[in-house]
Amino acid sequence: MSVEERWRTAIHEAGHAVAAAVQGLATHAVTVVPSEDSFGARTAPNPTYGYHHEGRTSQHRTVRAEVVATYAGLAAEHVILGRPFPPDENQPPCGAEDDFAEAWALLLTVPVRGSSWVGDDAYDRADDRLRRQALKLMAQHRMTVQRLAEALLKAGTLTGQDVEAIVLGPR
Repeated sequence: MSVEERWRTAIHEAGHAVAAAVQGLATHAVTVVPSEDSFGARTAPNPTYGYHHEGRTSQHRTVRAEVVATYAGLAAEHVILGRPFPPDENQPPCGAEDDFAEAWALLLTVPVRGSSWVGDDAYDRADDRLRRQALKLMAQHRMTVQRLAEALLKAGTLTGQDVEAIVLGPR
């Protein structure tokens, strides 16, 4: 990977991790160490499992927050690097398709107010709101994203505790 690609990957993955942390979502780890199928990744608990005891509202909030965190990688690239959001089809592929597919699949796991069936216009409107929320979060936390990206480039991989310490400060 070129220096530019590593920096873009670090910004992207830091965007995911910062959005998750500021919304109270857990992160197991975040990495910019390339694998067979990606340049980097944020690993986290599946937001669609384990909320039956907390009630429906908690699961809805968690899934929507995870959708925002999924879009936040691309939103961080837009805010910090000036890349189009959503990505322009004329750009070389950057894995964005996976983030958009994952975000949409997550959104479809919860009912959306005003929807009469899964995938109708109410889902499109909810998806648009969550994309705008990701952009807003990245603009608000721009410096934190850059700080976390720099730490990722140095370490390669950070634990969820490392991310929380950088994003939220010592506890």
